[in-house]
Amino acid sequence: MKAKPVQAILVVDNYIGVCEVLRLSLSKYGFHVETATSGAAAIRKVEKLGATLDLVVLDLHMPRMDGEQTLLRIRALQADLPCLIYSGFVTDAAIARMEHMGRCAFLAKPASLPAVLEQVEQLLARYPRTKRA
Repeated sequence: MKAKPVQAILVVDNYIGVCEVLRLSLSKYGFHVETATSGAAAIRKVEKLGATLDLVVLDLHMPRMDGEQTLLRIRALQADLPCLIYSGFVTDAAIARMEHMGRCAFLAKPASLPAVLEQVEQLLARYPRTKRA
């Protein structure tokens, strides 16, 4: 019997505490979790990990390169990579722009771990990626 592949998630938030809580929590559910504390660091991780990633959990409010700019750059590298926008404040205009990009879901901070996990699982089921090395 073939084992189910481990799904990989990139968590991007300028607060290291948020990254660590999500990394530890999602790891307990069997996910491989990478973290980045800036948009630039997230881009480097996507360049390095490429199609081995299954999902990005992304904060919108970060210094220098915000989440929307980060997602645009990520999508230039991996057009089909789904994204959970996990942010404390999201305007209707930002939601509309990101919905236009597709493969996005939104969850307001703070959210319970079950709520985060539910959104993660829904996105992974809805937008499965083919694993390539």
